[in-house]
Amino acid sequence: MSSTHRWLNRTLLVLLGLVLLAVGALTAAAGLLPEVAGTWTSVGTAAVEGLPGILAAAPLNTETSWWTVAALALVLACAALLFGWIASQGGGRTRTLAQQDTGAGTTTVETSLVEDALRSSLEGNGQILSVGVTSWRVRRQTGLRVRVQPRRGASPAAVVAAAEEAISGLDTLLGVRHPILVSVHAGARARLTRTRRVD
Repeated sequence: MSSTHRWLNRTLLVLLGLVLLAVGALTAAAGLLPEVAGTWTSVGTAAVEGLPGILAAAPLNTETSWWTVAALALVLACAALLFGWIASQGGGRTRTLAQQDTGAGTTTVETSLVEDALRSSLEGNGQILSVGVTSWRVRRQTGLRVRVQPRRGASPAAVVAAAEEAISGLDTLLGVRHPILVSVHAGARARLTRTRRVD
């Protein structure tokens, strides 16, 4: 439940990984194979020697080339895209679940209220160890993510049924339905906790 485009993140990570893998393989080959090292040296020397001619072919003035301006613009564009991508990571998280303006004022429902309500409803269940709630802005509406940690040996079906019942009570309490993602996971705390017998 995040506004981040996961496919874009994965594509960028795959491309970056492939580039780093190719550079690492080429560097290792240049260190181990004399033929590759010779080619690397000759290509690098030719590129360095040809750079002044490339810059001189597109002069902006007596000291600057259009290629320099283009390279600087490319670097700035990449930096802007990088900062935009970093800023989008984890975006959408909010502390407010709902807000309604009336003539008498503004009514705001905080995520902490919902968390306390679900926690008091679910933690009385002997099969549930802990409950965590976060809220996210997704496509112009607010959704909830409810993380339920069951006790060791608890029935997943019973845990899910208890969560669904608590969420139904939450819809009644708020008077409006919100998108809700329920995740049931076992963490280290559940593995270290003694199993309780549930009759």
